[in-house]
Amino acid sequence: MRKRIILACGLLVLIYGLLYFSLGSKGGRGFFSPDTLQTRTQSEVLLFSESLPLYRSSFEYHQHELVKFLVDQGYWQPRNVPNPQWILLFHWNEMWRDGYTFFQHEFFRYKVHWIEWTKSHPQEAAQFWPQILKLLRADEHEKAGELLGEKRMRR
Repeated sequence: MRKRIILACGLLVLIYGLLYFSLGSKGGRGFFSPDTLQTRTQSEVLLFSESLPLYRSSFEYHQHELVKFLVDQGYWQPRNVPNPQWILLFHWNEMWRDGYTFFQHEFFRYKVHWIEWTKSHPQEAAQFWPQILKLLRADEHEKAGELLGEKRMRR
């Protein structure tokens, strides 16, 4: 009986491994918290579709360069809440090679632009960045992305 259990467990591990390496598609997910101002990312392997994960790593937390700049300059401050909100930034995978939100595209991809713009326009930035954070905390990240895009295109 014991040998059968060990054999069955070994067979399940082997099948899982074969699925992981032959049918799985690698990718990852990323989230941003407008409360903690942290970004968390996670790698994953999916089986055929985004709804069937074979593996998801634990989250890795960090503060993005632009967010750190905005905090250091006093435009944004984290807030302590019991259940921080997390906004999906991206869900990218080899299967579909896309999955970035508009906010992620405008905010994180153009970080150098935003840092330079903020340094060049401190008075305007003092009004603009709190407005963006307010939208994010109100779960209006698409609107925040649109405002970022509009502002960037005007320059």
